Amino acid sequence: MKRIIHLGKYYPPEFGGIEKVTSLIVDNDNQNNHVVICFSNSKQIENDNNVFRIPVKLNLFSQPISFQYIVKSLREIKNNDIVHIHLPNVFALIVALFVNDKPIILHWHSDIINNKFLYTFIKPLEKMILKKASSIIISSYNYLNNSNSLSLFKSKTKVIPYGIEEPDKDVDNNLLIEDCYPIFENQYILSVGRLVKYKGYENLIMAMINVDAKLIIIGNGPEYKRLQDVILKYNLGNKIFILTDINNTKKKIFYKNASIFCLPSINKSESYGMSIVEAMSYGLPLVTTNLIDSGISWLNKHDATGICVNPNNTNELSKAIKKILQSPDLCKKFSNNSRKRYEDKLTLKIFINKISKIYDEL
Repeated sequence: MKRIIHLGKYYPPEFGGIEKVTSLIVDNDNQNNHVVICFSNSKQIENDNNVFRIPVKLNLFSQPISFQYIVKSLREIKNNDIVHIHLPNVFALIVALFVNDKPIILHWHSDIINNKFLYTFIKPLEKMILKKASSIIISSYNYLNNSNSLSLFKSKTKVIPYGIEEPDKDVDNNLLIEDCYPIFENQYILSVGRLVKYKGYENLIMAMINVDAKLIIIGNGPEYKRLQDVILKYNLGNKIFILTDINNTKKKIFYKNASIFCLPSINKSESYGMSIVEAMSYGLPLVTTNLIDSGISWLNKHDATGICVNPNNTNELSKAIKKILQSPDLCKKFSNNSRKRYEDKLTLKIFINKISKIYDEL
């Protein structure tokens, strides 16, 4: 049994795909012991036995900053066998500079895309740690083949798609009745994710103008107010709902009862889409964007598990949603194929076994 230390930006209960992946490994790899070092935006820091949360002193270019993170990481690394770094995270790269006697795994969740100015300074450090790493993990060949950063390191990169646990389909719908959500009135489209620009939620809102169904978006983030303004501007408040404070149990109810899952992301900042995997576990038909340099296009097989449309095209989004809603046979086909693809490639067991194998090899 090896001791693995994970260096990440954040960790649940803070919300995000990388945080979800990290916690799945930590909670389900029973062959090894795991410790987590992460940042926290909470005013009250509560550490678990194996999770050490460092208070954020400053946020710069989406990077939390605290030199305590470096000190604590280096101290804990001494007591562990393998260093598993979840990127992007500049402070974890700095820590890796000082690690010379432990194997390093770089979990490449995403390139640094939106901060080109910052990346100019980070690139030499990143390349140094890529050379130093014993192994690199990425979620799809689509992303690997279109990542300039990884182009020289493909020989030590392993593609492991993220998998998740079986869904809880027995969760009680009555848990939502007291909240008066308009969930069971006819059909609704579901989308789940942080409210940030690359998710393309404004396009989805505009696409819904001509769709006879409701849209429920579960998530929070800096785009919330602007998206609400768009909803109000087009008088869509009776059919589009953004829910910012939904716990996991209630989120399962929304997945369980949705007609379609849609993720309209506009660029490769959406490197994979954990919410898509969640939707597939429930057998939902998918409408996503055709991002050839992202794992999204690998997850959603066009005309098999759902429909892929061009990014930033509200007309195509609207047509795709209506096409599925208006064809029960097509909906059933996509639903069955979506669930089967999850069972064949995206279960938690498959994912954890592949991760554990990498640990065993080091």
